[in-house]
Amino acid sequence: MPHRYFQPKPYAGLTLRGKFKLIVILTALAVGLASILGAWNYRQFSRSKQLIDQTSQTLLTELEETFNDSLRLAKIQSDLILFIQTAQPQAMADIVNESKALQNNLPEAVQPLLSTFLNMAETLEIRMGSLRFNNNKVVSSGNTIIEALENSAACDAEPGCLQGVKRSGQTFRQVRTLYIAGILNGQPQDFSATQEKISLLLGTAKKELLFFAGQGDRVQATYLNQFIDLFNDLEDAIVTVAAIRERVVTSEKEINDLFLTLNNKLAQITIDNNKQVRTLADQSLRLATNYVFLLFTALALVGLCCVLAFAFVAKSILAPLDSLVNLLQRFSTALRGARRLSSAEKLQFQEIHKNIINRQDEIGDVGRASQALLNHIHNISEFRRKIEMDKTCADVHQRLGKIFVQELNLTRFVLYEVDDNGPMLPVYSQPPELKDEMPDFSGNDICRAKRTGSLVHSFHDADICSACRINNVLDYFCLPLIAGGETLGIAQILLPIATSDAQKHAYQERIEEARNYIDEAMPIMQAKRYARKLEIIATHDHLTGLYNRHYLDISLPQLAARIKRRKSRIGVLLCDMDHFKKINDTYGHEAGDQALVELAGILRATVRNSDLVVRYGGEEFLILLIDIQDGEEMSVAEKIRQAVSDHPFQLPEEARQQTISIGVTDFSAETPEGMDRILHLADLALYQAKEAGRNRVVRFNRENNGTN
Repeated sequence: MPHRYFQPKPYAGLTLRGKFKLIVILTALAVGLASILGAWNYRQFSRSKQLIDQTSQTLLTELEETFNDSLRLAKIQSDLILFIQTAQPQAMADIVNESKALQNNLPEAVQPLLSTFLNMAETLEIRMGSLRFNNNKVVSSGNTIIEALENSAACDAEPGCLQGVKRSGQTFRQVRTLYIAGILNGQPQDFSATQEKISLLLGTAKKELLFFAGQGDRVQATYLNQFIDLFNDLEDAIVTVAAIRERVVTSEKEINDLFLTLNNKLAQITIDNNKQVRTLADQSLRLATNYVFLLFTALALVGLCCVLAFAFVAKSILAPLDSLVNLLQRFSTALRGARRLSSAEKLQFQEIHKNIINRQDEIGDVGRASQALLNHIHNISEFRRKIEMDKTCADVHQRLGKIFVQELNLTRFVLYEVDDNGPMLPVYSQPPELKDEMPDFSGNDICRAKRTGSLVHSFHDADICSACRINNVLDYFCLPLIAGGETLGIAQILLPIATSDAQKHAYQERIEEARNYIDEAMPIMQAKRYARKLEIIATHDHLTGLYNRHYLDISLPQLAARIKRRKSRIGVLLCDMDHFKKINDTYGHEAGDQALVELAGILRATVRNSDLVVRYGGEEFLILLIDIQDGEEMSVAEKIRQAVSDHPFQLPEEARQQTISIGVTDFSAETPEGMDRILHLADLALYQAKEAGRNRVVRFNRENNGTN
């Protein structure tokens, strides 16, 4: 039965020789087809030319719209100048309406600028309104002063009072002349100078009025003080007008600059669009021309090559072709289970594929068979390359599961591995919940595939394995995972019950392919397991299972750097079992070792999983409380001390209470000392705990360089 990677396609009643006889006829047809293609391509060229014309028309339309937009912007700018001169509210309303109507027609890149102008126009309108108001206020103050001047009877012919009224009239006339001249001049800097002169005149006049008011009676003084108040109001109004005029001129300049930017952007957009459209048009024209030329040239060359190739095939290829097909088919069959091909073999098959893969005849079969083989070998090689770079066996399990699902359409399977204690446990399953539904293989030698080291399946006997009965609803295949002659686990694959020989054969093809991937993965997985065991041996204490001093030396600099970077804290606890030597002397070293194992279990159970417990040496244990809050290390240390004190240590002849002494310090981002110094400080604190009577927690105190 054909291999699943190579399925020969049925021929349409013609052999390769029969097809060769058709070549002459097909050549004549090719000439006619070339002519049709030429006519079709000319039509395509005409369409390209039409597209260019349309593009040019679009460009002209865009240019016209941009020109109209520029005219509308110019009108808005001139209307704005008129508004500043006349200060008519309706003029500003017209400007705003025109701007909003224009905004939607402008390119998106320019629209934000017009939005900015609308905001500026709103500000300018407010300032012009304020200017109108204060101008009216100046006129109103002037009218009031004139009325007051006309009512000079209050002076009662008193000379000083009359002199004050006369002086006020002269000052007012001078102020009015200066104010009108400043307004007509129109320059804000000149008006500011005028405002300063007016303030000087009014100030002098107010001083004189104060003097004259002091010379007359109460009625005359009140009358003259009235002029002082009126002059104050006039001066305030003129100062406000001067300030507003400066702001209006500033707004006018900003708006003019904005309109200049707007016009420049519109011009640049027009230039850019023009360049882009012209470039596209040139490219389209060149492509169309080249396409026509290359098509006719290719057709001519195809016709010539066909004649030469047919003559060559007739003399040199047909005779040895059968032998070549036979040789490659045998080569493909021999390499179905192969792992790699040499570079020369790969190049040879690639060349065959390049030339003949699409042929619907014997040569096409050769190309497809070789391509299928190359794909298979390439997939296996890529899989091996990837798992070699994976860090853990769990990564390899995940990658193998992905291959099973995506490449082999195996959607229900469980991978089991033998752990270090002997039982075989599930390590990966698809779907994940499947492992909970499968039989328990934790008993030794309960699995037939593991025990025999060979494939076990339910095709011929559903009860072949007593440990794997799935109620006759699924076929199962159990593949042993073997490396170095040792069965390290099994891969159990579940498939719907096969109802025909063809379906069974298809299953066997997929299982065989799964075996190929497993065989590639197992040596690498075994190497990773050995590497992990060596790492555990090197970094863990063999008696207690805790981290050892070697691991501490490796990880301590990295841990300190992380604490500095994260601005966190580490609580440092150095623990020592009290009177441990008595246990060794009284009960022997085996009892001492058992006591250390029990103590290690208490320490590990008392702290968090994220904390680090290290056998520091002998009966000393170091605990690093990672990311702990300030002061929390003392409560943890006291919890450990109490747990040890309450625990009955199982010695050969009795259960004995033991105590522990603990030295405490901490390390944080602000700590000036290094970790070596911190460990020394913890050791000092432990020494103080021993000296103070043991069975206690002592913290190193940096403030008085002592302990407490």
